[in-house]
Amino acid sequence: MIQLLVCSSLARSESILIHRFPFEVEEISAVDRKNVKLRVLGEEIVISKDEVERQVLRSYFDPERAGTLPAEQTRGFIKMALKAKDYSAAKQAFLSLVFDPGMSEADLAVFLRKLAQDKRSLVYFKKILLSAEALKSKPGILIVLMYYVGLHDAGWVRQHCLRYTYLFGDRLRNFLDDKYYEAVSNGDFTLGDNILRTASVLLGPDDSVVEALHVINARLKRSMSAVTMGNLEGLLPLKDLAAHTPSLQRLLPTLILSAVHRETEKRLLKGESDQAIKILTLIEPEWATSETLRFLKEALDGFKPGEHRPLVETRVYNLIEALAHKESAVKEAYLNFLERLIQNAFRRGSFDNVNFFMSKLLRVRPDPHRSNDSLRLDEALALARRGSTAQAWKKLNEIKTGVSLIAKFRVWAAGIYIGPYLIAFLLALLALLIYVMCNLSKWEIWFRKNSQAARVQTVDSASAHPSEEGTLPLFTNRVRSIDPRRQEYEEFLQKLGLPPKASLKEIKAAYRNAVKAVHPDLKEGGSSSQDSVRFIEFTGIYEHILELRKALGMRE
Repeated sequence: MIQLLVCSSLARSESILIHRFPFEVEEISAVDRKNVKLRVLGEEIVISKDEVERQVLRSYFDPERAGTLPAEQTRGFIKMALKAKDYSAAKQAFLSLVFDPGMSEADLAVFLRKLAQDKRSLVYFKKILLSAEALKSKPGILIVLMYYVGLHDAGWVRQHCLRYTYLFGDRLRNFLDDKYYEAVSNGDFTLGDNILRTASVLLGPDDSVVEALHVINARLKRSMSAVTMGNLEGLLPLKDLAAHTPSLQRLLPTLILSAVHRETEKRLLKGESDQAIKILTLIEPEWATSETLRFLKEALDGFKPGEHRPLVETRVYNLIEALAHKESAVKEAYLNFLERLIQNAFRRGSFDNVNFFMSKLLRVRPDPHRSNDSLRLDEALALARRGSTAQAWKKLNEIKTGVSLIAKFRVWAAGIYIGPYLIAFLLALLALLIYVMCNLSKWEIWFRKNSQAARVQTVDSASAHPSEEGTLPLFTNRVRSIDPRRQEYEEFLQKLGLPPKASLKEIKAAYRNAVKAVHPDLKEGGSSSQDSVRFIEFTGIYEHILELRKALGMRE
């Protein structure tokens, strides 16, 4: 921060650096570990090392020695001190300039504005105002000091500087008027209100300038609240007032634009793209800046037709169209925005605003080469789905780039309405058909078994209760002739000496007894060749019986 050349070489030094700014000294040498002897501007003093900076500044910037340091160098030091936020050093240097008749009011006003950033400057400014008589030749500086002090303590200024409010009244009015518009143009209405209070105290509440500013302030607040709601009508009174107020007329674009930008940014952060677009359209196209175009593109890209309310105000699209011609990125975002609106209308089956959206799209993207025919095909499909087949085919006829057979089939198929109940019925019918096909073979076997059992039962019943002689054999032969395998089965049973309804257990027992009587190993006294033949015959009969039972579907 401060570079002091205090070392063994100090005796040979001729300057000391404070905030990188060199101050010439005649002598600076060490007396002991804590003190040095300093000779500056002919004054010699022994002081502690910590006080060297203050002493050098006091020597150079003493008001009684004004002009010791050239004004240009003093301004340079003030800039360095302000950059380092050393307001105390800057104030010391400024005090030597403020009474310098060669200093311009504009340069001094710049330094005052920077010094005012330090909250402790109020006492310093009051100290200068108490010597205001010496500043009568610089009324601009007096007014700036009265303004900064008045923002915090207007009563003190009126008490000690009332004479100057009358002496420089016109300049004070113009200055306060400019400061008010500067504050509100930056959106700082709190500072604007504070300036109005200061003006009321210094100039009086009945002053014409103060009264006019109060009226403008009230209308500005109402109009800025209208901006937050995207209400164009709320800005009309302000525009009417600006037509008769030159100062307001010059600042009106800046006022509205800054308010619109602030509110748009808030809406975008909340995801309210529809409101952001609506608010942006409160400005005039010629007011738009690069920031306006950036906000508009972001809002158009973030707009979701299914979630946000549709925008149908003509003025909204007129402004977007005007800005789209200024920036290609905005134009592309606008076209995508319109296409999303149109596609959303198709999905919802709502065609109320489709022609409106299409007309806006054609204004930005003319159609000499029919580049919008894909949208026309989508519209035809949407019309067909809604049941408006005639309108759908009419829309297809508008397509000049040619319609494929697939596209025509899609339009035709979209016009066939299949209700949910019909779909459910068809699905149920398909499931039933699949079930029948899977179980058909099982049902066939079951039906065959039942049919055979019914025929056997009929034959047995007829055998047990013959109606007259000769009837049974004829009936039996007629029934059995239906299935030769049944007749063959019963004949084999007869060869084993079994009845037609013999069970498998009985069949196996009869077979064992038959083969036991003719088996070569089981027959006593040996067996003959005829026994071997009968053994083979019984075995064949038994195997045929088993095969026929299986073929007839009889239970084991």
